[in-house]
Amino acid sequence: MVLNSLAAAEAAGLNATDYHALNLLDLTGPLTSGELAVRAGLTTGATTRLIDRLERGGHARRVPDPADRRKVMVESAGTPEGLIAAARNA
Repeated sequence: MVLNSLAAAEAAGLNATDYHALNLLDLTGPLTSGELAVRAGLTTGATTRLIDRLERGGHARRVPDPADRRKVMVESAGTPEGLIAAARNA
């Protein structure tokens, strides 16, 4: 299963950690960066860099929390199908 995930991440042009984070966002829906850090097992600093990479690649975006305007949520910008299509076209 791990090898399959690594191959899928490579095919999508992502490292394993970024791919894992996108899977978390797809499974759970939007998360705060702190929630994403806990679920991914990363420090808050590493999570900030991860989100920056995902935003630059167009895979995720930061959006205001509709329930609390002080919070920012991270959501997937696409679908797993979109990642698969991008990997096929690469």
